[in-house]
Amino acid sequence: MKHRVFHFILDQRVGGPHIYVQHLAKALETDIDSLLVTTGRGAQTDITLLNLRHWLRCLYPFEVILNVIGLCWRFRRLKLRERVIFDVHGAANLAPIVAARILNIPLVWHFHETVAKFSLFVALGKNIALGIPHKFIVVAKKAAQVFNLPNAILIPGAVDPTFWSVAHFDKSSCKGSQQLRILCVCNLNPLKGVDTLLASLEEVTQPWELVIVGADLQTYSSYARKLRAHAARLESPNRRTRFAGWQSQEEVRNLMVNSDVFVLPSRSEACPLALLEAMA
Repeated sequence: MKHRVFHFILDQRVGGPHIYVQHLAKALETDIDSLLVTTGRGAQTDITLLNLRHWLRCLYPFEVILNVIGLCWRFRRLKLRERVIFDVHGAANLAPIVAARILNIPLVWHFHETVAKFSLFVALGKNIALGIPHKFIVVAKKAAQVFNLPNAILIPGAVDPTFWSVAHFDKSSCKGSQQLRILCVCNLNPLKGVDTLLASLEEVTQPWELVIVGADLQTYSSYARKLRAHAARLESPNRRTRFAGWQSQEEVRNLMVNSDVFVLPSRSEACPLALLEAMA
């Protein structure tokens, strides 16, 4: 009998944790069936949970409680018939931690961030996980230090070097330009620091064009509006910013080869896959 692993990602946006889960699922598909669980419906979501934070962040405790109830109801019988594992991604993703403890389901908890303000969530989750089989996994040593996880297993994020190989790029489409072509790939939230990138570009005298690839997040809509307003103030014949929204990996690959510089201005990262892709 195959194990069924339910991968829990706090938000449905496609980012580093999604890609990480894709690699895990592909590597383990011979022995394991993988399903993706997110708050809100995403393109790759198999099971949808409530996301009250889209209306007000202060509703997160109620979101956790309601999602714990929903998970316990959904899995109350499934765990008796099948070998189930909860694979949780994100330091603040508490609902599946609580549900795993109540249902006595083995738990794997991945940490993709190094944000110290999440330490309280991690401390609470660690206590909840006591009493059930569990493992902690970090994508960077820094995460183990920030969250006090001395026994965590290190499994860094990975990229497919064949997909990101230069051999795939068609440079015949590249147009000569006097502008410095800059690419930034990240979701639009304050942690990614796009505001600092725009502020830095105010001082660049050479003509430039900035392409920002990344989804707007409902929980940070005001931040995205400020970024667009800042970019509009910088606009001139020699300065151009384009918000490209979410793009497929194939399109990101094309944008990379047509760029002169890749910039990731994050305030905090653990193992940023976009940076590894650019390096590859």
